[in-house]
Amino acid sequence: LNLAWGIDRMRNLGVKIDGVRLVGGGSKNPLWASILADAIGVPVSRLAEAESAALGAALQALWTARRSTGDNPRLHDLASPLIEMRDEPIEPDPERVAFYADLGEAFRAAVEKQFGD
Repeated sequence: LNLAWGIDRMRNLGVKIDGVRLVGGGSKNPLWASILADAIGVPVSRLAEAESAALGAALQALWTARRSTGDNPRLHDLASPLIEMRDEPIEPDPERVAFYADLGEAFRAAVEKQFGD
């Protein structure tokens, strides 16, 4: 619910989110990916790469090194050939999306009541 709250905040700032990529230990669990898809209301893709944090660091280093030579590559172009999805994206279920939206409102109200804005 807290992740969904953060994504809602980004949406309110104008960030378009039409899907997310799930990495790390949680990405191994299809139930967690399904819950996340329902809570945030967009498809969730799970990366096949077990060491996605290391891959991300290597890609950032490659992008930085290329820029230091005057090249201006798009990170997407550098990363795309190296990123493989584990399976098809997990789509949100509309009924569960509504359930998590209601639950999220109650969660946010409880947090704001406890801790203020």
